[in-house]
Amino acid sequence: MRALEYAMSLAQESNSTLIVLHVIEPFPLRHAEGETVLSDFTLLKDYIAAAEEEGRALLAKAIPDAVRSYCQVETVQAVGKPYREILRLAATEASDLIVLGVHGRNPVDLLFFGSTAQHVVRGAACPVLTIRT
Repeated sequence: MRALEYAMSLAQESNSTLIVLHVIEPFPLRHAEGETVLSDFTLLKDYIAAAEEEGRALLAKAIPDAVRSYCQVETVQAVGKPYREILRLAATEASDLIVLGVHGRNPVDLLFFGSTAQHVVRGAACPVLTIRT
């Protein structure tokens, strides 16, 4: 939320378009050992539909109406790996800046899994502003 607040203030100051992205990351269909986690495609579609509905509600609540009076706001939802979807949208829209919230994570977690922010910073064609939560 801190990153969104910062992005909204930057959009106000620069009289620019603010694109707010919500990415739904589907869970894996199988464990590494081959045990099925989700065998019914309908369940996955239901999960994504519910996540999209929740995302719409969160985006509507997070962006005050007053913000829309001083800048154009677009809300976008995507399904996939967050860093890939952030980079894809930034490239498609020829974004001037990506504003991203970052969570404090421990070194072991980062070593094995990496982070969305790391991937975005490394792959972005535009500047990336990271805001610690």
